[in-house]
Amino acid sequence: MNAILEHYTPPSSKISERICEMCTENASKYRCPRCEMATCSLPCTVKHKEIHGCSGQRNRAAFISRVSFDDASLSSDIAFLEDAARRTVLAKDRLRSVVCLVNAFDGSID
Repeated sequence: MNAILEHYTPPSSKISERICEMCTENASKYRCPRCEMATCSLPCTVKHKEIHGCSGQRNRAAFISRVSFDDASLSSDIAFLEDAARRTVLAKDRLRSVVCLVNAFDGSID
């Protein structure tokens, strides 16, 4: 049992202490914002996205516990809500223009 514990190293949460999960050869430098997979280079990141079908984009609507909620999380949430409001206004404008086009064609088809 002691021999096993001598060689055991607990998983590290620090990115610099983790090994690339794609090539398993180099120390990782990057972490995927979506799934947190550790990679060492652009080729390994691209390979990760291809193999796992990962978009690499953080899930902006994911739950964040109160303990881990910080200023960066608040800023991200505000940006998310502002983006949603902007997209809503754009969608309403597009809908109005489509309705206007439909109404214009309805009058000229008779």
